[in-house]
Amino acid sequence: MIGDRHAHGTPQAYSTPQAGTGRTLLLLRHAKSSWDDPDLTDKERPLNARGRKAAIAMAPLIAGWHPDHIVCSTAQRTRETLQPIIAALPGEVDIHLTDALYEAGEAAYWRCLRSLPDTAACALIIAHNPTLEDLTHNLLGQADPARLARIAAKFPTGTLVAMHCPIRRWSDLSPGANVLIDIVRPADLPAAT
Repeated sequence: MIGDRHAHGTPQAYSTPQAGTGRTLLLLRHAKSSWDDPDLTDKERPLNARGRKAAIAMAPLIAGWHPDHIVCSTAQRTRETLQPIIAALPGEVDIHLTDALYEAGEAAYWRCLRSLPDTAACALIIAHNPTLEDLTHNLLGQADPARLARIAAKFPTGTLVAMHCPIRRWSDLSPGANVLIDIVRPADLPAAT
């Protein structure tokens, strides 16, 4: 249940459908970035101390989902959010860095998702708001209004949304047809606070 700290993000808490009956999609907003250096472009901004702590705290939880394909924006803050996840993963994973998720609209995010390799059973996307939040709402549609209200109320940096997509191929991904598994914010994890 959302709101129970101990249940957040644990794949064991969700009954995974039989192999071949769907995909798992993880959407992660980058951790909190720094505005300390006015000479840096937006794309060059790194994580601040709080963001680094949150990224490290979220990494084992994300690694527990066993993503086998990661797509990450090329912005410095998204790449820094990715680093502790890579360190927490038990093996190698396909990683694709792309400019297509930086300062992009929702159509670019849909293209990215629908072009994911069908060998990926669990894909992790590390990107930016407001597009990531809008995409989440459109992927989930009207299902589970209480959980959607939680997303609408606040989608802070470092937030992870896990969903089940009842598809055989990523190209079949469609709006409103996906099932929310969990929402985890860094503040939900004692190690991040």
